[in-house]
Amino acid sequence: MAEPAYRESTSIPRIDPAWNLPTEADLPFDDGQPLPDGDFQRDPVSYALYGLREHFAARTDVAVQGDMFLHYLEVDDKGEVVLDGEGRPVRRMLAPDVYVIFGAPNRKRNSYVTWDEGKFPDFVLEVLSWSTWRHDISAKKALYQRLGVPEFWLADPLRAFVDPPMQGYRLVAGVYTPIDPLPGNRGVPSEALGLELRIEDGLLRIHDPQTGRDIHDIHGAAEALRQAEAARRQAEAARRQAEVARQAAERRATAAERRLAELRRKQ
Repeated sequence: MAEPAYRESTSIPRIDPAWNLPTEADLPFDDGQPLPDGDFQRDPVSYALYGLREHFAARTDVAVQGDMFLHYLEVDDKGEVVLDGEGRPVRRMLAPDVYVIFGAPNRKRNSYVTWDEGKFPDFVLEVLSWSTWRHDISAKKALYQRLGVPEFWLADPLRAFVDPPMQGYRLVAGVYTPIDPLPGNRGVPSEALGLELRIEDGLLRIHDPQTGRDIHDIHGAAEALRQAEAARRQAEAARRQAEVARQAAERRATAAERRLAELRRKQ
């Protein structure tokens, strides 16, 4: 598996112990609202979430989360925590479509709490939809930049909102800079992930340059398992046929030897 090249830390601002901030168990993880996303948003989110989880499954220090609340403290343009009128930090939450954190334990969570985990995500992907695209390309982009998220990505499978439909931004000197696409329609490279992202035939695809193949989502992985099982059964059947043929050849050879021995005795 390709080792991600990006290693810049995205630590949270200084935390005052006197704030006595709540932990994951104390914070909301469900806003009670249904998810109205259609297939054009849900499918690429599912593909990225489960595909990246499978890709990094062997890493115990990589967390891949999706559509899960991310709790953070509001910061100003200088990166300092914003306090309310009572001197308490202003807490916020949002739910990125997919985000990846290097250096965070690979475990089950109800929500991702930045002040408990010790850092912000290294990679955030937002899949654009009719209801969210304006907010994603403006307010969210500005927020992730202010929070110091190293890479911010926009995917537009519908090709209805942004051009090009796959856009990556890398934080350079505190400002998001567009990531140049690779030649030959290969997509856009993510240093954070060590992978390449593209939109192809209305689908989000994530390519692993080390293997030369696209990563699987949960459905693709199941299909790959089915194909592997079919290949295993076919190979087993061929092995059994070869064994039967070998045994038959041995029986024919033994019978021929016996006939030859009988002829020699009669002579």
